[in-house]
Amino acid sequence: MTRRTSELAQDLVWDHGIRPKDAIHVATALEGRVPVIEMFDKGFIGKSGLVGDPPIIIREPRGPAQGRLFS
Repeated sequence: MTRRTSELAQDLVWDHGIRPKDAIHVATALEGRVPVIEMFDKGFIGKSGLVGDPPIIIREPRGPAQGRLFS
């Protein structure tokens, strides 16, 4: 955790109503240019697309596609 990350997280709390613990994740993702955050928290998923340039997508995890073992 850097001071810059924590200050960005604080801005996310104040400006976008993101809960502090979630704001830390978003701030870290913004600094790392992570395009997608996956989680099951419906309230947090509702913040998808509100921050970042391009906006960070927040969604439920997607399972891997089922492949074929043998032809």
